[in-house]
Amino acid sequence: MYRCAFIAVLGTACIAASNASAQGDLRRIRSTLHPGAKFVLPVNPSRDSNSGWFGADPAYQNAATGATLGPAAIGLGVVALVVSTAPFWGPHELFDAGFEERGWFPPHPYMANDRPYMVIGNCTDVALDGDDYFNPLHVKPWSLRLAVDVGDDFEAMSRFGGHLFLDTSIHRLGFLANVNYYRERLPAGRDDEALMTDFNLTWRVTQSPSVLMHLGIGVRTWTYGCETDSGINGLYRADWFPVNQFHFSALFEAGTLAEQIVLHGQVQAGFMFSHGEIFLGYDLLRIQNVNLQGPSAGIRLWF
Repeated sequence: MYRCAFIAVLGTACIAASNASAQGDLRRIRSTLHPGAKFVLPVNPSRDSNSGWFGADPAYQNAATGATLGPAAIGLGVVALVVSTAPFWGPHELFDAGFEERGWFPPHPYMANDRPYMVIGNCTDVALDGDDYFNPLHVKPWSLRLAVDVGDDFEAMSRFGGHLFLDTSIHRLGFLANVNYYRERLPAGRDDEALMTDFNLTWRVTQSPSVLMHLGIGVRTWTYGCETDSGINGLYRADWFPVNQFHFSALFEAGTLAEQIVLHGQVQAGFMFSHGEIFLGYDLLRIQNVNLQGPSAGIRLWF
């Protein structure tokens, strides 16, 4: 009898483990965003805190509490702060002509032989007539990029994305929106689906003919089944136009979803032809402890 009970328990555990492994990454994300109730043991008051019944006991006070930071520690902190913020102020100091200078956009990069992309300044010698859109010297106070791409991890997860980026000369402000549809192939021919969106207000912190840097803040949503979770999003984006017909971009985002940490990184390398661009890249999305990643390919249109 005991042997039968042991076999039954073992079989139940194996089935549960099999179901857990078959649930896939999208369902794991759902479990991360909506964990079940958990029992937490009560925490006894700390003997070295002021939250106890009778306050802190001097016998348990840390002798190092009154210690002060030395010059070496302060110096290391300053160096760490400078290094960690270098991606934000470094490109601006190296490439930007100043916040007082206005930036103008051609219909697409490499439209004129003497500049990779943006025109900086008053543009007194540049055609600004709206009816002369195809003039190689034509520029305007706005830029629009539309893109679609597909990605796959070559195991079970595939992604289809759509992107819109409106950049302007109005105080260097812009708008970036992304929509990503994830589809996961599960055992027994089943599929799982989820939708990720983010909408951001951007500010062009660095502008030059060949280098653009953007900071942004916005909101992010994740929809799985009939549940939609939302959170905040922050981004840092870089665009580089090194030589004729080539475009490199990188994006880093950090934010939250249902109080869970979300990190997103993306790199792309593109080849341009007039208003079009074909690009290859790699995309990594991490929601708490679950990664959705893989190479990608897409096409982008510039206006």
